[in-house]
Amino acid sequence: MGMIQNDWLEPLKPEFSKPYYKELYKKVQEEYSAGLPDVYDLFWLCLVKTQGGATEQAYDLKLRLREKFGSTFSVLILAEQEELSGCVNRYLRTKEVRRQGIFRVCSCVLHAEDIGRSRKVALPLDLEKADRWIRDREFEKLCRWMDQNFLKAVEARDGERFEALTRYFSVRLMEYHEKLVNLQTGVIFTVCESEDTANWYEASVLYHWMKHKVMELGKILENPSVFQYSDIVNRAVLYVSRNYTNSDLSVEEIASHLKISANHLNTVFRKETGETLWKFVVRVRMERAKELLNLGRDKMTDICRKTGYKNISYFSKVFRETCGMTPMEYRREHSEI
Repeated sequence: MGMIQNDWLEPLKPEFSKPYYKELYKKVQEEYSAGLPDVYDLFWLCLVKTQGGATEQAYDLKLRLREKFGSTFSVLILAEQEELSGCVNRYLRTKEVRRQGIFRVCSCVLHAEDIGRSRKVALPLDLEKADRWIRDREFEKLCRWMDQNFLKAVEARDGERFEALTRYFSVRLMEYHEKLVNLQTGVIFTVCESEDTANWYEASVLYHWMKHKVMELGKILENPSVFQYSDIVNRAVLYVSRNYTNSDLSVEEIASHLKISANHLNTVFRKETGETLWKFVVRVRMERAKELLNLGRDKMTDICRKTGYKNISYFSKVFRETCGMTPMEYRREHSEI
């Protein structure tokens, strides 16, 4: 008897799952319904009449699943050459081993008896302390606390503790998802993008990503200007950050979205921020243009389009007026490639 697990981890809300995530399990169930009764959402038990070694069969099954469903799987062999009752007893006794899946590399075949035992971390998990540091914006202390707790959980292979920490920070990060903007760059704080989820296979990778997001959140929240603006200005900033790639974006469109007049919006925005709304739009576009130029991958025409400009000559003119050099000069000085 083996236990099959899709390697990808899902620490956040369903909307951040890989596009095929739920459909994948439906397909696997339909294909192997006789041999894969549900255990719970992320695992199935697989009973196989062995015609050869269990390890070879596990690798074969893992390969066929990958070829058919385009996702990697791992197999944990719980019992070999056992009667059905013995298989069930083995499964019931291996809860601790099953929870260690997050600490294993992806796409592997392992025997339960070869996996070392985990141990419980003795350090109390004081989530109220973490709450207080987030509330008081003491993110340096919070990050030190994260290191202490997450790394101890990984060292001890304490799956229960790691899952509790991951759930906690997932919930806290989601409270700020698409609700904050870095006012210097106009970039919206998002919990994750598709490229973030691509490597959610193993505990240390997941922690690395989560700590990075907490540090990014802290950088925004530690800016005293984050909460000083009115609801009108905050909503205008968010709208610009989501729509700056639209070449038809205008102050009138933003005002219409906010259901106020363009004149009133301009007056309020300039009074509170010291700059016009359109100047903020240009700044957001130019910051994004600099990011793309730094990467050195996109053609100039693509950068022009991705920053909301139809005409490359006009884009270059605005860039030079804003940054003091042409886009090509900037790329030569700053490109990472």
